[in-house]
Amino acid sequence: MAHPAHCRRAAAHPPEIPAPLTSTLAALEVVRLAAAAAVPSLVVVPLRYDHRGGPLWCVDATHHDDDVLRVTELAVELLSGPPWHALVLASGRPGRPGWPVIDDWWRWAQLRELCDAAGLVLLDWFLLGDDVAVSMGDVDDLPDERWTPRR
Repeated sequence: MAHPAHCRRAAAHPPEIPAPLTSTLAALEVVRLAAAAAVPSLVVVPLRYDHRGGPLWCVDATHHDDDVLRVTELAVELLSGPPWHALVLASGRPGRPGWPVIDDWWRWAQLRELCDAAGLVLLDWFLLGDDVAVSMGDVDDLPDERWTPRR
């Protein structure tokens, strides 16, 4: 499969996340590690039913906040069905605050609809600004039970 110029792979077989992600803080730590290592515009973390992750997707050179929608469309197309169960997303926003603006609420709803339609659960979308990392799932007051792995 050809990869668009803005996508890159760190290795032929990127490492997987060994421990299940069972909280917002655990997911944020994984996202921050990926962002620190690759400085991507977007990070996609696919998770299986046990909330153990597959290879992280780090996407470079996105230019618009809506690019998260296009990347998520591709992710749900490739990851719908077993063994994938859920996604965690993160959008880097260098030079800007991480707090959501009105359009982010619309994007959040669209992202959740895209995932739902593909049979995936969007556990969270982090906005990574210069001053703060914001969990849209927490700001939207989603229940903490979303982090409980399914058996």
